[in-house]
Amino acid sequence: MPTDENLKARGLAMGSSEESSNHLFFQYSFSRAIWRGLGTQTGCGLDTSSITSLLLISYCWSPLVKEVLVACILNAISTIWYYRNKSRFDNIVFSLAHAMTRIKVDTAFTRDFSKLYAKNSMAELFLLTTFKVKGNYNKAPSITEVMWQAPSLGWVKVNSDGIAHGCAGHAGGGGIFRNSNGGFMGSFASYFNIQNHLYAELLGIYSKGGIVTIAHSKGWNLL
Repeated sequence: MPTDENLKARGLAMGSSEESSNHLFFQYSFSRAIWRGLGTQTGCGLDTSSITSLLLISYCWSPLVKEVLVACILNAISTIWYYRNKSRFDNIVFSLAHAMTRIKVDTAFTRDFSKLYAKNSMAELFLLTTFKVKGNYNKAPSITEVMWQAPSLGWVKVNSDGIAHGCAGHAGGGGIFRNSNGGFMGSFASYFNIQNHLYAELLGIYSKGGIVTIAHSKGWNLL
């Protein structure tokens, strides 16, 4: 950015009242007023000691709000630079209210491009509403109640599962046997070496030490 200090560093002769980036964006009275205003409107404590600290957004915010805050900060810097140039070269001075409106309007464009999600919180709703950004929210999880039902009298019920870590990969399986009262009757767990998911499921049933072998050895014919 061609501030006075950067132009001087490139060899251009500047006057004695050259500006620094730090002074222009963080110490200049107009800049300080903008950062105070944004801090109030966002409800965030903005650390304006440097651009690096300013962009350190708290991890407590959702991805969407972080994106909006970064956009707000960048638009504020852009606005300060634009107004500085209009004042210096065109002798046009804008009000603080005009600058804040420009930042908010530019930040609002985030809603047209972002697919990130916000948290369901009043703080985030307030911040997004301030910049007229519509919140994207994760859909509520679908919860399905699963209840274990005991087998009929005289029967044995077995619940089993097999899994492979990869396809193919290290695989294993296991199961648990219960009677009609839900009482524990036995269980097993086995390692099947390198298999895919389908073989892991089948080996849990038919392998030596699996469901069929155990039920047969115990005389559990009603399975």
